[in-house]
Amino acid sequence: MKQYLYGGKIYTKHGLSRRKEYAVWKAMRQRCENPRDKNYANYGGRGIAVCDKWAHFENFYEDMGACPAGQSLERKDNEKGYSPDNCVWADRTAQNRNRRNAIVVIYKGKERLLVDVIREEGVDRRAVYQRFVSQGWTLERAIEVTKMRQAGLFNGLTLKRGPNEKPVWTERRFDSRRVRNSGIQKQKPGHC
Repeated sequence: MKQYLYGGKIYTKHGLSRRKEYAVWKAMRQRCENPRDKNYANYGGRGIAVCDKWAHFENFYEDMGACPAGQSLERKDNEKGYSPDNCVWADRTAQNRNRRNAIVVIYKGKERLLVDVIREEGVDRRAVYQRFVSQGWTLERAIEVTKMRQAGLFNGLTLKRGPNEKPVWTERRFDSRRVRNSGIQKQKPGHC
C-alpha cells in the first residue's frame, strides 16, 4: 500500500480498486448505508449494517482474502450484519439455500430444506411445491402422489384419502377433458 500527502492529509492507496473484492465491498456498503440504493429496504432498512472495522476496504480484504472464482459474499446468519465472524465466500447454490424465504420442513424426523427433500426423493419440484405450499397438502402426501403420477399409476384411478388417512383408490367417474372435447356444453345454473 502506498501513502501520499494531499491537502495536508495522508491518504492510503491500496491498488485494489479494480478487483472484484473492492466492488463487493462497495456494493455491501451501499445497500446497507445508502437509503437511495434499490436494495436498501432489504438490508439497511432491516437493520443490517457493516461492522465498524470494515469501514475501510483494507480491513475487509485482510479478513476475507481474495474471492475464489464463482463465489460471492455470503452472510451465515441473514438476521445479522456484515462482520468477519458472519461472512464467508460462497457459491450461488449455497447462497440460494441460505435465503430468508427458504422453506424448512421436518421430513422423516429431520429438519431440512424442502429443496433437499425434493432432490433426495427425485420428484418433480413444481408439482410438490404446488401441492405442499399452494394447496396445503402434507409433505408426505405431496411426495407420494407426485411419485405415483411420475410412475404412471393414475391410469383411470383417483387417489382419495379415507378417514384413517390411508389411500383409497376409486374409479374416475368424470373427466372434464372428455366433456370439453366431445362438443357437449355445460349449462349454467338456472338455465334450461
